[in-house]
Amino acid sequence: MEQNSRAEKALLGSIINDPDLIESVHHVLRSDDFGSESNRYIWESVVQMNAQDIPIDPLTIASRLKGREISQDYIESLTLFRQTNPEIVTQYALDVKQGASGRRLLELGTFLGEQIYSGREPEELIQEAQKHLDRLSESGVKKSSSFHEGFLNLVKVLDDPSLAKESVRVPTLWKSIDKYLDGGLQLGQMDVIAGRTGMGKTSFATSLLANVASQKVPSLMLSIEMPEPQIVRKLLSSLCKIPESKLSQHDVGKDEWDVIFQKHKELSDLPIYIDDTSRTLYECLNSIRSHVRRYGVQFVILDYIQRVKAPQRDARYLEVGEICDDLADLAKRMQINICVLSQINRGVESRTSRRPVMSDLSESGKIEESASRIFLLYREDAYDYDSKAKGIAEVNIAKNRFGATGVAQMAFVKELTLFADLV
Repeated sequence: MEQNSRAEKALLGSIINDPDLIESVHHVLRSDDFGSESNRYIWESVVQMNAQDIPIDPLTIASRLKGREISQDYIESLTLFRQTNPEIVTQYALDVKQGASGRRLLELGTFLGEQIYSGREPEELIQEAQKHLDRLSESGVKKSSSFHEGFLNLVKVLDDPSLAKESVRVPTLWKSIDKYLDGGLQLGQMDVIAGRTGMGKTSFATSLLANVASQKVPSLMLSIEMPEPQIVRKLLSSLCKIPESKLSQHDVGKDEWDVIFQKHKELSDLPIYIDDTSRTLYECLNSIRSHVRRYGVQFVILDYIQRVKAPQRDARYLEVGEICDDLADLAKRMQINICVLSQINRGVESRTSRRPVMSDLSESGKIEESASRIFLLYREDAYDYDSKAKGIAEVNIAKNRFGATGVAQMAFVKELTLFADLV
């Protein structure tokens, strides 16, 4: 702690001697990174004074801090720690930041100890601790950019699209969908796939999972609804064009086996991971983190949100709100895409038009607010077997924070649990 105190003094002393050095460190530090209250007030003052073009010296600082019981003598003593090299001053700032992280870890440990003895559930505390640790890991050097810098970067990309960060989007490989998504799913976002029971939500999700994984993008299926063998059957059915009923009834003939063996290597190389054991919000979040860190997972499907057990709140919509907030926050922090499956309210069944709208989402308010994109699935032949639209699914991109909305018509082969572009 003594070393950190010296870093704070050396940093402040250098800045008082040369206020221009603020520009090299102001993006590194927050005022609460200073362990000494006096040093914190001095830092806040010099930053404000520099922004207002007020001369900075021990006398003007002391005058500004009148009433804070910080003597001019103390401020003058800081100037003995003078350094003019911006790189060294930046290192002082990083040392202050590191010291702050150490203090916060100690505070977190004390807090957790107190909470354990107060009777809080360990699982809930683990999740809370993880959130704090995530914030700490992201609290390093962050430099903001000006509008001018952002404008120049945009102009460069418009002039040469190859300079754009391709990695931030993952194509679905469905042309009918990607045209609305500006090329694909966006990393750092949470999307929602919703529909009534029987519309093919899980089939849509597994088809999407296979398409994403086929591009060598590590993908995770978090299934609360279905056990692993059923997920594998759906994937195998759509990839090998073998009716799922044959797989579930163990009625696989020689021709089907030939196809499976032909595709064995392709299927084995797919970076798909399946977790059918996580049930609670904390288990799901921890599973996602673990798979991101161990396998580099970038795409996650959660089937489905209404089945996730969250910490008990006064109302279910508050629980769903917490689930949505935590998933969206995790997607942003880990720069992955999370697709959440959601049920549609039964009320749609009593309407003349059974096509869902966003207000039909169960606990719709929070889900709609948190999602970057919302896909609403509808099949006319789910209600009318003899419908002229047999084998056709409507995918309504009802919300798209980054582009156009609209309805894509897709082929749905129920026996193969397969969604595909219409030929």
